[in-house]
Amino acid sequence: MNSKPLSALPALAATLAVAAAGVPAHARAQPSAPSVVLIVADGLGTTMQEAARLVDGRLAVDDMPASALVRTSSADSVVTDSAAGATAMATGVKTANKRVGTDTEGKPLQSVAELAKRRGMAVGLVTTSYVLDATPAAFSAHQKVRYDTDNIARDLLRFGPDLVYGGGEAYFLPSGRQGRYGVGVRRDTRDMREAFAEAGYHLPTQPTIGPLPQLGLFGRKDLAKEPTLAHMTRTALANLTATGKPFFLLVEEEGTDTLAHANDVHGTLAAVRAWNEAVRIVLDYRTQHPDTVVLVTADHESGGARLLESAECDDATSPGLWQRLFRRQRTTGAAVLTDTGNRRFCLRFVTNAHTAAPVALYAAGVTIPRAVVENTDIYQLLRASIEGTQRP
Repeated sequence: MNSKPLSALPALAATLAVAAAGVPAHARAQPSAPSVVLIVADGLGTTMQEAARLVDGRLAVDDMPASALVRTSSADSVVTDSAAGATAMATGVKTANKRVGTDTEGKPLQSVAELAKRRGMAVGLVTTSYVLDATPAAFSAHQKVRYDTDNIARDLLRFGPDLVYGGGEAYFLPSGRQGRYGVGVRRDTRDMREAFAEAGYHLPTQPTIGPLPQLGLFGRKDLAKEPTLAHMTRTALANLTATGKPFFLLVEEEGTDTLAHANDVHGTLAAVRAWNEAVRIVLDYRTQHPDTVVLVTADHESGGARLLESAECDDATSPGLWQRLFRRQRTTGAAVLTDTGNRRFCLRFVTNAHTAAPVALYAAGVTIPRAVVENTDIYQLLRASIEGTQRP
């Protein structure tokens, strides 16, 4: 049963419904085909997840019915970057580092987001990074270099998702032009905000329940604390559900990567909490809409986090065993933490780069075929879910 337009409800009732249940009450009808949500915690490895469990208790993903380990290497490196890692998940093809939505020769690859749109589904992209960054770009653009934000913005407009939330206003404005959050950095003279507006996009200044399509740019580059990933995710679910169509939604937490690169123990744990809250919102949504497929994973591991005896943190700044073993490391962050049982332990990073450690994949509404999969297998699960050919 299709849901009624959101405008048919009084504004106050819609606001109360969202606050109470995460989506408008009228929008809880099941669509005729499954919706698919992919949640990516950039750079989040299994060790950092375990650290969060020790400190805060069970994670939302711990109650999902299926899980596996994911191998993350790219076509040209054992250690992937975010562009190649996301492209593997988005297209099913391993490519070279720094490429988004293209193969190793630079040829465009169809993403699952594009497939979903061709099948008449609504599409949303939500990130705490800038909306043209590697992960969302792999689902919406086709460029040889992930840093070509001028052309990635054009690709995003051509693709035309129904909803885009995140940071990155600077990449939509010509160099020197003042925006809401600072000056632009585009190398051409085109104001892409105006181009999206001319194409019919609404440009909200905060996550807003209302007409689509929406392009919400809520920061100059990456987002800081507001809006939260939870707020953007909840609003995106409400808006996409209100279309009455099944949808594909990408949700990315960037802080789990950025803060791991900085070897910021407490900051990374805070980002894990933000990711966990968004996962819980999506799983609560699935309780109301049980036909929804949810996949939660990471593109790679960052920081090489280790859980050690608390004595290993006694001198976190002087060279020690981990520094000697991992010569590429430039800085090491470490902190003594206390778990829920009041036991002390050390969380230490061993690098501020990516690693090739496997990451976790969690699933609800779709069956993972093996205990260890490739990142390209995530594409196969997404595609099968969108096409309705693989159900548990």
